[in-house]
Amino acid sequence: MPTTNIAHLRARATRHTTPCGNGHTVWHSWGAPGSQPPILLLHGGSGSWTHWVRNIQSLVDVGRQVWVPDLPGFGDSDLPPDGSDADALPAPLQAGLQQLIGDTAVDVAGFSFGSMVGGFLAQAYPARVARLVLVGAPALGMVQRNTVPLKAWRHLADPSAQEARHRHNLTALMLFDPAGVDADTLAMH
Repeated sequence: MPTTNIAHLRARATRHTTPCGNGHTVWHSWGAPGSQPPILLLHGGSGSWTHWVRNIQSLVDVGRQVWVPDLPGFGDSDLPPDGSDADALPAPLQAGLQQLIGDTAVDVAGFSFGSMVGGFLAQAYPARVARLVLVGAPALGMVQRNTVPLKAWRHLADPSAQEARHRHNLTALMLFDPAGVDADTLAMH
């Protein structure tokens, strides 16, 4: 999806906020309630709703109502009161969903860090989660043989240095082929 379509998709979203600690969780939604449960998409760490830009329209096209928060402490959302570890996020997400869609159960798809959050959400609020899909789950109790050498980037003021770190991290963690790290992929992260 070209970066111009990120702006187009953002423009077509309905933006919502729900209380979170001393601030808010920012949510984006597309589509209308249908015959299937709404789907909640949870992004990876250091990310935002844009991790899902290549999936949102396809889900709407098949009749799904799509909800994508910037997880508390990430993107445009404020920090939750108990920190931004995966196990601290189900409570503010549940409170936000309750405010936005009431008791309606949702299908949840979590990517990377979001898969851990989704697992904790399903465990803490089983009536809320109809189905759970984990994509690239980093912690399933398996022994890790190799560590991934990620490079910090938030402290860098130079945008080109930040981009180089993003490029490295994407290749180390997510994409086998360095050619897959294009301008669109960098814009999502």
